[in-house]
Amino acid sequence: MKNSESVLSVKFNSTHSYEKLMNICEEDLEIFRSVPGLIQKYYVIEETTGAISGIYVFKNKNAKETF
Repeated sequence: MKNSESVLSVKFNSTHSYEKLMNICEEDLEIFRSVPGLIQKYYVIEETTGAISGIYVFKNKNAKETF
């Protein structure tokens, strides 16, 4: 992992279709590229439950807490 010190994981459910969620992710891409200290963001969809997780990798704990 790219010199990260802090990780944030959020889990949620959505009534949106997979296609709609992917469109939202694409639309928000530039916003997340400008988040200070955010190194990488991952999405995980659990096939069995449909739950979605966002995993955010930050440069340090302060960047995570600011976010």
